[in-house]
Amino acid sequence: MKIGDTPEYRKWDNMLRNKGLNFYFADEARFSRSFARAGFGEIVFTDRTGEIAEMAFSSVLSVESELRSSLIEALGDDGYRECLSWAEIRANALARGGIGQSQFSATRPVKY
Repeated sequence: MKIGDTPEYRKWDNMLRNKGLNFYFADEARFSRSFARAGFGEIVFTDRTGEIAEMAFSSVLSVESELRSSLIEALGDDGYRECLSWAEIRANALARGGIGQSQFSATRPVKY
């Protein structure tokens, strides 16, 4: 989810678009409106951003340490640097309020 239009969010979004990945992040309110228009109710979001940010930073450390040599072997030096950059940009966007990760649930009446 988009948490805020921060420099970290813009960096993450631009990087994805430059790679041809067209994700369109929306905030919780927009998600809720979309679900409601589709007939869902009792929409509940549980913010998991903190846990996912921790995992993202852990991934950065892994890329920098125990995975480094195998990634360089598989991707080459440029590919490794790109992989590390991708991981760092994502972790920073999660930790600094650009993007968020939520789990959600909703109900929808059964139509007969």
